[in-house]
Amino acid sequence: MKGFWSLIGILWVVFSAEAQNSTQAGVKLLTRAHQNEIKLRWAPTSPLLWQYGLQYGYRLEKLLVYQNGQVLPKPRPLTLAKVLFRAAPQAKWQPYLEKDAQATVAYQAMFGEKMQVSSNNKILKLVEQAEQQQLRFTFALMAADYSAIAAQLSGLSFTDKQVKKGEKYLYRIRLNLPAGIQVKTEAGNAYVGTDDYAPLPKPLELDGKFGDKNVLLVWNQLYYQRIYSGYFIERSEDGKKYQLTSQLPHAVFEKDTLQSIPQRYMTVVDSLPQNNKTYYFRVRGLTPFAELGPPSDSIVTGQGKSQNEWQVVLEKPTIKKQQVILHWQVSDKIASHIKGFKVAKAAKAQGKYQSLHTGLLAAGQKLYVDSVASGATYYQVKAIGKNGEEATSFPHLVQLPDTIPPDAPVVLAGVVDTLGAVTLRWAPPNAKDVRGYHVFRSEGENDEYSRINVTVINDTTFADSINLRSLNPYIHYKIQAVDQYFNPSPLSKMLRLKRPDKIPPLSPVFVRALSTDSSLTLQWQASASQDVARHLLYRAEMGKDQWQLIANFTQLDTSALQQVQDTSLHNTQYIFQDETANPGRQYQYTLVAVDSSHLESPPSRPVSARRIARTILPAVKQLRASQNFKAKWIELEWQYSQPQVTAFRIYRAKGEANLTLYKTIEVTADQATNLFQDKQVAKGLAYRYQVQAVSPGKVAKFSKVIQIRY
Repeated sequence: MKGFWSLIGILWVVFSAEAQNSTQAGVKLLTRAHQNEIKLRWAPTSPLLWQYGLQYGYRLEKLLVYQNGQVLPKPRPLTLAKVLFRAAPQAKWQPYLEKDAQATVAYQAMFGEKMQVSSNNKILKLVEQAEQQQLRFTFALMAADYSAIAAQLSGLSFTDKQVKKGEKYLYRIRLNLPAGIQVKTEAGNAYVGTDDYAPLPKPLELDGKFGDKNVLLVWNQLYYQRIYSGYFIERSEDGKKYQLTSQLPHAVFEKDTLQSIPQRYMTVVDSLPQNNKTYYFRVRGLTPFAELGPPSDSIVTGQGKSQNEWQVVLEKPTIKKQQVILHWQVSDKIASHIKGFKVAKAAKAQGKYQSLHTGLLAAGQKLYVDSVASGATYYQVKAIGKNGEEATSFPHLVQLPDTIPPDAPVVLAGVVDTLGAVTLRWAPPNAKDVRGYHVFRSEGENDEYSRINVTVINDTTFADSINLRSLNPYIHYKIQAVDQYFNPSPLSKMLRLKRPDKIPPLSPVFVRALSTDSSLTLQWQASASQDVARHLLYRAEMGKDQWQLIANFTQLDTSALQQVQDTSLHNTQYIFQDETANPGRQYQYTLVAVDSSHLESPPSRPVSARRIARTILPAVKQLRASQNFKAKWIELEWQYSQPQVTAFRIYRAKGEANLTLYKTIEVTADQATNLFQDKQVAKGLAYRYQVQAVSPGKVAKFSKVIQIRY
């Protein structure tokens, strides 16, 4: 089958490439995403299965596998507008047979008694000699490729309009065979969503060479062989209005039929209406969905020139062990007038040709071997006459096999701005034949990477755009190099980039606050956000709004904290002891989480606590009391030698009442600290006194009680 398709030149490159890579017979499926619909095209892999498809049809199913940014744990079957597809009956074909030439071809392949082809075409003569079933199969698929009407009437296409943005589906198509037919077939599968839409690309590397009423056109077919199954050539006389040069597209060859290597370039010789007139040529691709792509940016311009009797005919070169063997011929009429030959090659058909030898080759030489050939090269031979005449052959393109991929690029840097714009930069590998690069992206580090560029990237920088609102704080990239034959390198090492954070972290939560005589102990649950870099602890005295930062805990340094595992909540809590709190004072605390983007959480709900005062100072000694009736006071005097005393507390009671705090004497430099005069006394009453010393964070034991009557 492969040789047959290559011979007739109507290979359906996408389907046949997949079929040849698989020994399992079945149905192959292609999809094309649009903004509001998804188009599906399928084809059986053999004439026998095509006959089964005509008889029993195909069954299509659809599964929802991705929704709301997540892969569903179990694919969900969805209802389609149509699930069973068969070729339309003959009556439904009739309105289209005179309007659509490809519908006529498909109709003849399915219902005609015998396939007939033009005998004026040598290639089609060979096709006519093939078996009828194989011939019908080939032309039926070709017609479905070139006409959406033919594909629909053949039961080989469907457009699904029941699609939603942000969802991805798995489509599965299989032959609808009854249980009695024991044929093992493989279903065609495709995973796609409307977000996969991409505009059709423009053909690349269009080049050309004008001859005598003809032009040789060459363009790259390899890169888009998974998109386009054929190409149209358009010609213009003014460079503005273009017309097709043929109603049938030029079919894509997957491989060179003689060398069995990937066919990088398509070459077509097109005729010119006349010489010495300027013509403009461009090409457009045709997809298996019969969609016509945009025209090439490159335009070939030139004029045909009449050839005199001085002509050199370069035969098709042959390849042997990476050497190119060239043969050429000249007419007997001019052979005796030739002085010698020059053989040259170039990277483009109209490029600068470099001679492969010094001087002239002998006039009788008709063979030359290029032993240093590589890649895709154009060859031409020039004949030099004894009187200065010159004649140059039509160029011939030779494509040598190249299966050695380049090394992986080295990713240097990447940055994501606050709008989600990503800029990537990498270093090229050490290879001369690097054509460009592909960029692959993944949300998770271990998730599957998907290629995000449509066409090959010729630069070592790339701009991407990502959604900043994602549960994953990181985005991952890998770069791949491709050579001139699109041999892919291994993927580069992963580059991880952090999304700019616009969402502040969640607030921490206090669990409890405990007071001891040595410190205030705080216990809290850290922020639940994954990107938290630090926690800030603030403190303020109760009744004051002056918050002070007293601790900064980073995620990498928690040495000042004690970790506690909360089995009920299945998380880790932290304990911190504030030893700088003054005893006896009431404080309130709050926590703030800060993430790696320096965004702060709202302050946590404050918690309050008072550090217990610790009594360790000795009691006041030698407390004495005396009356001064003239001055009307009772005077207290005592001795105390402890340093850093800030005040003395005087406790007093009348008669049998309980002692209560009466006065506090602040210790100052200009005021005596061991004397107190109580002027609020009444004659005839008995008073009891007690004194207590106070220092920062400490209090003394109470002195002995002294009693005096005024």
